[in-house]
Amino acid sequence: MPLVADYSWARPSPSLLRQHYVGVVRYVGDWNANGKYVSPGEYQALKAAGLEIALVWETSAGRTLDGFGAGQQDAASANDWANRLGFPAGRPLYFAVDTDVWGWGAVAPYFDGVRAASGRPVGVYGEFDVVEGAADAGIPYRWATAAWSRGRQSGRAQLYQYARPAQVAGCDDNEVLSPDWGQDVGAAPPPPQRREFEDSLLLN
Repeated sequence: MPLVADYSWARPSPSLLRQHYVGVVRYVGDWNANGKYVSPGEYQALKAAGLEIALVWETSAGRTLDGFGAGQQDAASANDWANRLGFPAGRPLYFAVDTDVWGWGAVAPYFDGVRAASGRPVGVYGEFDVVEGAADAGIPYRWATAAWSRGRQSGRAQLYQYARPAQVAGCDDNEVLSPDWGQDVGAAPPPPQRREFEDSLLLN
């Protein structure tokens, strides 16, 4: 199965990542913070290695609980960061619900703010109920995590983050569930296909 890595503080080499993954999801956030977030140099090195890249905004685990205004502010900042990196216009930005919020309602105002200010398609990272609520709310990109999902796995996500040891230390493994998972494919090979698409090709 095609896998994507996500990582924050680790800095595995792009060549090592390319041995195990078709792409990566990297963090953007506060410009004044050091260490966690992707730099323009790292972004270009990942692309040069043939890795597809998506971006996720996170400043704190509970930020998405801070309401509409916080969503507007973060969307504007995330878009600015993406533009500085050269992330293509029209590609989505994920926003992380990196805690157990017990459902979509607690974070819906934040994502209303994100959608009001983003200018890009919006993605959400979170547990089962968050992903299901995001799908019902019309958010097009959804990245599900095993964390806080209590054994449930949504069938409405483009990526699924496993709770298991990863292929590369310091990373998380994510299964690619859709050809379009929000990535910049600029210097990379075509995106992987879902298994059912592969099966249909074998049958034809």
